[in-house]
Amino acid sequence: PVMAAPAVSVDAYVVKAFQEYDADGNGTMDATGLEAALTGLGMPCDPTAVASLIASFSMTGTLTLEQFDGVVKMLQLARKMELSKKPLTPEALEACTCAPTSPRMI
Repeated sequence: PVMAAPAVSVDAYVVKAFQEYDADGNGTMDATGLEAALTGLGMPCDPTAVASLIASFSMTGTLTLEQFDGVVKMLQLARKMELSKKPLTPEALEACTCAPTSPRMI
C-alpha cells in the first residue's frame, strides 16, 4: 500500500521501520509493532513503557507514522539527555518538535 506523505519531515529510517512493523499495512502501528520497531531501532522498551508511550501520543491505541516519528524523536532526546546527565527540562521538550503539547496527540 502507498502511504500519503507525512505532514512533517520524517527520516527515511523511521518511515522504513514504520512500514516494516505496520503488520496489516493500514497506516497504524499497535503496541506489538511499536515494541518490535523500537527494538529494531536500538531503543528497546518493555511492554509497560510501550503502553505508556502509545497512551501519551494517541487516543486510539495505535500510532500513525507522524505519531511514531514523535515517539522516536522523544526517545532520542531522552537518551541524549541521559547520556549528558542533563535534566530533561520543559525547554528541552519544547525544542523537540515531537513533544505532545497536550496530554494526548491525536
